[in-house]
Amino acid sequence: MLERKIILISRNIEYNAILIESLLELLSPLNKSVFTNISFLKLEMIDYLDTPLPFVIGISTKVWNQIFMSKWNEVSDDTIAYDFDTELLMTKLDIPSPPEPITSILQHTLNDLFSKSDALTEREFTINLKQAFFNYMLLVINDFRVFYKITYEQSII
Repeated sequence: MLERKIILISRNIEYNAILIESLLELLSPLNKSVFTNISFLKLEMIDYLDTPLPFVIGISTKVWNQIFMSKWNEVSDDTIAYDFDTELLMTKLDIPSPPEPITSILQHTLNDLFSKSDALTEREFTINLKQAFFNYMLLVINDFRVFYKITYEQSII
């Protein structure tokens, strides 16, 4: 994910900037590359999806639905698209499944947060969003054993 092109799709375009900022903050300790960051990609800017550099781009559901059929076949294989509203992850390459139940907890937390977002100030929303992603990363790091299998030969050494 560190060198990939990431498209975040949402009908709530106001939150794309906050979501992208939170994602980039979480990736910053793991990543030395610079991402092109576009919070809201307009239809006129669609050629930015062809850039050879890693990016994180927010796009509205309406624009995504207009371009998906024509553009998805043209984007490079290292492109990942995630629709926050439908929780659909699209990629051309096989990627490992996210760890469960940790990922379900994050999705549930984000759904709760978005459902009560109107009652929160922008600052409260941002803090809660960053906290949700931070908690997710901590749980993944603390449960690293699910990603590491000890073989018989390794256990002898």
